Amino acid sequence: MNKTKNILIFFLFFAICIIPACFAQLEFSSADRVLILAPHPDDEIIASGGIIQKALKGNSKVKIVYLTSGEYNEISYFFYKRNPAISRHGFINIGETRQKEAYNAAAFLGVAKKDLVFLGYPDRFTEAILASFWDEKWPAASMLTHIGHVPYKNALSYGAPYVGQSITKDLKQVLSDFKPTKIFVSSPYDANLDHRSLYVFTTVALLDLKEKIGEPPVYTYLIHKIGWPKVKKYLPSFELDPPSDFINGDAAWSKVYLSDEEIINKRKALAFYRSQLSFAKNYLLSFVRRNELLCLYPEINFDKEKIPKVLQVNSKLISKIAYSKDRDFLYINISLNRKIAKGLKADIYLLGYNNAKDFSLMPKIFFKAKDHMVIAYEGRKRIFIDGIKINSKEDLVSIIVPLRALDNPDYIFSRIILKGKLLAVYAGGWQVIEL
Repeated sequence: MNKTKNILIFFLFFAICIIPACFAQLEFSSADRVLILAPHPDDEIIASGGIIQKALKGNSKVKIVYLTSGEYNEISYFFYKRNPAISRHGFINIGETRQKEAYNAAAFLGVAKKDLVFLGYPDRFTEAILASFWDEKWPAASMLTHIGHVPYKNALSYGAPYVGQSITKDLKQVLSDFKPTKIFVSSPYDANLDHRSLYVFTTVALLDLKEKIGEPPVYTYLIHKIGWPKVKKYLPSFELDPPSDFINGDAAWSKVYLSDEEIINKRKALAFYRSQLSFAKNYLLSFVRRNELLCLYPEINFDKEKIPKVLQVNSKLISKIAYSKDRDFLYINISLNRKIAKGLKADIYLLGYNNAKDFSLMPKIFFKAKDHMVIAYEGRKRIFIDGIKINSKEDLVSIIVPLRALDNPDYIFSRIILKGKLLAVYAGGWQVIEL
């Protein structure tokens, strides 16, 4: 009987303390320096309004950084102001409005104005910058403002060109100055472009600064996912659960439970974002619940045994993605749940990172593939890569990439999109691969 009891105790201990989902059982103290990285003003409250309160109650220092000022959300602005934004000044005014709302929401929770940092990069365009714009002579131009530099005078780097080095430089400055002990950032699997890109830019900055600030834990949050949350309304007594098709994959989820007071304060803080609530009130309020969600996405880390690393995708169309490598090549094998490989199109992003080189100078390759034909681009320039291959056979897509094409990297940031004849059938997030 005692032996059975001991076994049960062991498995209970394992379930509570060993499984990665326990990573988010958070505690805060005066020794903590908590960094909240938000793609847009309001994301910090939606995803971590309760966490901010817990950090402040624990006497932690809190800093909030906004990648963009959300000027693209002209639909919400129209419902708020009853006046469409059609000029450069009009779109910038949207961003300035959302900045003011951020100051007010943060002040209500107890975060000082000096602890909010706006970077001011173009809303809905930062993933394009990540993939293609790393030449300061040719910065990206916002589709809305038609300018190629940070237009907000209160931004950390006013006038900085819309290129990848500007974003990484700003993030590295914040990280170096603040030296966070806990980081909260948007998910690499979020459906929003800026949410995905912020995770990658943050990872690059942390890799660059590893020797200076160490490796603080990074917690990710999800906001945008088609069909999620299932019930979009204010339900403060309900729990927020992970998306059903994300549960059984390799991601480790954890719930951070809020007190009644924290739930009420989160709702009040969100109310300061009047420009957003005017159009998407039920959606935003659907995140004011008993808990907030955090997720840990696994990095692919190859060991000397050269065993393929498999990600369980749990998608209706893809069952798993297997990564493997040898000295010269990276191999990606995608297992499909349906026999649709024939005629399937693939868009693949591969960004190389080398510990000894400037990331801005490393290859960032995008290639489009159909059947056995591959067209590759670096930035916006078409290139030829000898040795890159794609093979499709019934329920398997195999991709072979020569590592020399990525300048023999230490890490690869990978994103895979598979398309059928009409619509994208699988749009994956960014995957970090350590070689």
